[in-house]
Amino acid sequence: MEPGLGTESSATFQPDYNLDDFGLTTWTLNGRLANLELIYTGGRLDRSVDALIDYIHYNNGGGYITYYLCSGNIYDLSDPNHCFDPGKWYLEDTRNRRTTHEFRIHTAQDRRVRLLGGVYYNDIETNTSAISTTALPIEPSVSTPTTTTTTIAAMVSWSATLRCRPTA
Repeated sequence: MEPGLGTESSATFQPDYNLDDFGLTTWTLNGRLANLELIYTGGRLDRSVDALIDYIHYNNGGGYITYYLCSGNIYDLSDPNHCFDPGKWYLEDTRNRRTTHEFRIHTAQDRRVRLLGGVYYNDIETNTSAISTTALPIEPSVSTPTTTTTTIAAMVSWSATLRCRPTA
């Protein structure tokens, strides 16, 4: 903590921002077909995160500070240690898309024999582009992973209630 800043303030050495924007739409339809109750529900999420983050706090490594800031072997006096600009930052651009659909059908709950069945679909896509810097004079690292996950599940269950009468 920097005493000159007070207890409610912090210092950054890189202008930073975090823009997180999303749109979420969900829907549910209920219906009936003869003695069956039908439910359909779905959703769509579109999210975008653009951020530039000051990463200079990684320099607070105590005994490891030279690992983050310098090159050379600090334990070998014959290998000169060259230290560099401590400024670090991380730039991220992430896009998420998720779509879900679920359809269920069931019989009335007051029946002796009940049926419940359904299908679930989930599709997620994540695209990330990130750049980060280090103190060493090398090119910034860049990563662009893309992750897509699709899940389809189905379920059928049933239960029965037996009514018994005591006999004398």
